[in-house]
Amino acid sequence: MKQERDSIAEKERALLGELLTDDETRRRIRTGYGEVSHPTSVWNDCDQTWDHTKHAPYELPEWRNLSERMKMFLGFDLGMELGWCFPFTANLSPTYVETWEANGSGFMANIDQRLRRELMKLELCKLPFCYVVESRTRSGKARCKPHLHGIAICDDPLKATKFKVALEHAFVGDLKRNGRRRSVKVDRGYQCSKLGVEGRVRWVEYITKNVHLYDERLGRRRVYISHSYIALAREAWAIRRDEFALEPSVRALAIL
Repeated sequence: MKQERDSIAEKERALLGELLTDDETRRRIRTGYGEVSHPTSVWNDCDQTWDHTKHAPYELPEWRNLSERMKMFLGFDLGMELGWCFPFTANLSPTYVETWEANGSGFMANIDQRLRRELMKLELCKLPFCYVVESRTRSGKARCKPHLHGIAICDDPLKATKFKVALEHAFVGDLKRNGRRRSVKVDRGYQCSKLGVEGRVRWVEYITKNVHLYDERLGRRRVYISHSYIALAREAWAIRRDEFALEPSVRALAIL
C-alpha cells in the first residue's frame, strides 16, 4: 500500500510540474503575440498552443481519478491566479486538546464543529477552504502539538480577516503568544520567483507531508475540504480539460 501510495503521489507531482510548465509556455507565447492573459486563460488550448505544451486537455486524468492532495492544489492554484489565495496556520489551545484526549472525543469532529460554528456567526459558511491537522514533526518521526495548516480562497481581503477571527475564536482559547510566533496566521499567498514553477506547489506539499501517517487521536481522517472549495477545484480542472461542452457552469469562471 505504501509503494502504491508513493507511486501515485510521485506521478501527480510530476504532472503538476508539467502543467505549471505548460502554463508558463502559454503565457510566453501570448506575450510574444502581444496578447493579454486573463486568469484561467492559460488553462486551455483555445489559442492552439498545444504543439508547444506537454499535455493536451484530453490527455489529463478525469476528476474522479484525482487524489485529495491534487484537488487541494487545484483550489490553491486557482486562488493564486486570481490573487485570492490565503494560506493559514492555526495552533490549538492545549486546554482543548487535553479535553478532547481525556473524554476520547474525535479531534476532527471537534475541530470541524468549532470552526463551523464561528464561520456561521461571521456569515462565512460558503467560504472555500481546506486544512490538514498536523500532529507530527517535519520528519514525521515524533509527535508535535496538534495544529492546522490550510488554504482559504477569499475574493475580498476583509473575508480573510474575518476568517482569521473565526480561527482565533474557535481554537486559540487560553493559548499564549510565543515570542514572535502568532497563534493564528493568515497571509496572502505569493509567488516566489527564485523557486520558479516549483514554488507553486511548495505549500500543498508541505501541509500534506505527513497526512498518510496514522495518529489514534485523529482516526483515519485528518483532511478537511469544504464543498465550496471542491466545487472551485472541480471547475478549474474542467477548464484545464476543456470540458466546456459538458460543463456549461464553468464558462462564468473562465471569464473572471
